[in-house]
Amino acid sequence: MNALAAHPSASAAAEIRSLDPLIPNVARMANYLLGGRDNFAADRDACEDLLKAAPWMRQVACDSRAFQVRAVSHIVAELGISQFIDFGCGLPAQDNVHQIAQRGNPTARVVYVDNDAVVGVHGRALLARTATTEMVVHDVRDVDVLLNDEKLRGLISWDRPIAVVMTWVMDYIREPGPIIDALWRGLPPDSVVAFSHLAIDGLETAEAEGVVQVYDEADAKMQARSASEILALFGGTWEWQEPGFGPVQDWKPIPGAPPREETRASCVGGVAIPLGRQRQGTE
Repeated sequence: MNALAAHPSASAAAEIRSLDPLIPNVARMANYLLGGRDNFAADRDACEDLLKAAPWMRQVACDSRAFQVRAVSHIVAELGISQFIDFGCGLPAQDNVHQIAQRGNPTARVVYVDNDAVVGVHGRALLARTATTEMVVHDVRDVDVLLNDEKLRGLISWDRPIAVVMTWVMDYIREPGPIIDALWRGLPPDSVVAFSHLAIDGLETAEAEGVVQVYDEADAKMQARSASEILALFGGTWEWQEPGFGPVQDWKPIPGAPPREETRASCVGGVAIPLGRQRQGTE
């Protein structure tokens, strides 16, 4: 989850966020929901308002993070992909993408991307310490430029498949369709996207509005979408690896995992594969 603007009038290339501790920041809010300490009073107050409106949001945040762990592990172990780009990486936490991936393949390479300058500082200090990780401060809405970034291309090879991680990120983008289309065009064959997004199915209108209103006071506005609207972002040019698109807590759950709290809404998603972009003989 990251601090991405949802204002179409803003310049995507220039939308790099600086520190303002008085305005709730969605990266720091996510950090608080996940039990982290890299947040300010404004972020904590916003999260407490969020949890009053929707007490289940902490569980949803944990569900999305746990899905990311399982999806990255699966992509390394079962798909053999060892290159990752983490869109909207947010502040470092437990089980960052490079840590997950390198448990399965110590040579796995990861580029973290966020448009929050503070996230960039933390990322460079805590994530990009080795020759197999890099931090790029860039707005993912300017995805065609991002995919040709010099630092990104210096670590990630377009001769091999790439996994893009987009967990709880497109929720803060007003028009995510062009980003997803650009990934279909721009990624090498056999690449995949690990994706999650909060769906408002099952919520009363007032409850959904209560969640959105909290983020209206933050630095990025949440876009309320149903599961069918989220699925439609991928159009007919992507397919979903088994077990398909659905609530992320049901995506390849770990046997014997502790029971989760019931929630009135869920993140939905899965691992998406671009149709027509497989190497010959793998379709």
